[in-house]
Amino acid sequence: LQKLLGTINLVCPYLGITNAEFSPLFDLLKDDTALLSPRQLTPEAEEAVRKTEKALTQRKAYRQHIGHPFLLFIFVTLCQTYGLLGQWIPSLSNPLVIL
Repeated sequence: LQKLLGTINLVCPYLGITNAEFSPLFDLLKDDTALLSPRQLTPEAEEAVRKTEKALTQRKAYRQHIGHPFLLFIFVTLCQTYGLLGQWIPSLSNPLVIL
């Protein structure tokens, strides 16, 4: 669980999920510090998983589009700052191309 949450936490800004929305899953790590201890999802944690699944299925990563400049997008949140390399192509249905 800890490794999965760490991996998903890296892509949360790209998925449009805030740390506050993701916190029910992190709360599962608070009770018992043993990595192999059994855990059970709360209804709030299940909702966070559903929201993450939906966001993952709706987003895509792309290859570069030749002829368009690379941009560095900076996201500043309460807890962390993230950088995202991409391209902005207004003619696409989703103009933000994540590389």
